Amino acid sequence: MLDELKSFLKVLLLAVIVIIGITVFSTVLDFFFPKDTSPKDIKTEIIDKEYEYGAIVRFGTYYTGELTEDGKEEIAPIEWRIAGSTDDNSKVLLVTNHAIDAQPYNNSEKPINWCDCSLRQWLNNDFYNIAFSDEDKKYIALSETRYYVGEGSKKDTVNDYVFIPDFYFSSLNDESGISECTPTKLAYEHGAVSWTSAQGRHLSTREINIKNGSDYNDSAHCYYWFQGDEDDICRAARLSVGQGNFRTIHSIVPEPNDMSIGVRPEIWINMS
Repeated sequence: MLDELKSFLKVLLLAVIVIIGITVFSTVLDFFFPKDTSPKDIKTEIIDKEYEYGAIVRFGTYYTGELTEDGKEEIAPIEWRIAGSTDDNSKVLLVTNHAIDAQPYNNSEKPINWCDCSLRQWLNNDFYNIAFSDEDKKYIALSETRYYVGEGSKKDTVNDYVFIPDFYFSSLNDESGISECTPTKLAYEHGAVSWTSAQGRHLSTREINIKNGSDYNDSAHCYYWFQGDEDDICRAARLSVGQGNFRTIHSIVPEPNDMSIGVRPEIWINMS
């Protein structure tokens, strides 16, 4: 019996020595060859996702509408979805997974196209400089945006770093759910529309929740801006949840300073 106990203790001691040895070796290895825990760059994230349509990647940062523990405005990585690529995968199109803010299409009443609207200026100045560092900007391609000029089929072009989805994208209703859109808390606080009442008055997600005695949740879909078709310069849309029906509001002249529509920025990423 005593011999069996001695044998057991020897095995136990040996096991403890091995575990300690492995732990010490791992610690020394990590000290001399530390693992790279830095965030992946956007090209690596896209490659890791194998360019999969609808896949989520993170790039840039923006306000969330939440507060940090010390009371400051929270800034967090932006979630994007892969929305397409060129034939040779040299450029990849990204669209935000959520409406990241609510902005008017234009801040004046006069009819205006994409080239001159205040939303384009906000995206390519305010948002672009807040969301992306100088290093981030190296990946973003200056892209040609085609837009309709008034009613009819005439188009013009302008170069943008950031733009909004086109009419084709906004009419998609596929399994990826990429056309569906929920607001961030910031967009919610700024009044992004979730529903239109029977009287035709737009109710913001926040108004609806107040009526229902509830607070913000991240499952309420909202409208967002997109480029119009041949008959309309700009529209807003929302995919009706559970029905697959696509509804549109706002045509050529949206109300000035209307903050009821969410914004889903799009960008092209250079992969070469």
